[in-house]
Amino acid sequence: MNTLDNLIDSLLAFETQRIQDLPVELKQALKLEADRHGLVLTGHESVDFVTKRLCWLATEETGQVEPNQLDFGQYANLDES
Repeated sequence: MNTLDNLIDSLLAFETQRIQDLPVELKQALKLEADRHGLVLTGHESVDFVTKRLCWLATEETGQVEPNQLDFGQYANLDES
């Protein structure tokens, strides 16, 4: 399992929260991964939204589509309102 997969798994436990409410270590890991992929995060995005974006990116990176990631491509170019 790679770093992005580990981060996604960790984020799933917080999916109903906002990024700003995450534990510091998880926020730092998310920021590093977001920077690596060119994602700009304000901290006000929902964890669920960002997790779906990261799942889509992981699918793009590996070329492997996990069953729970099949619908995440729709979030690739959306801004959360």
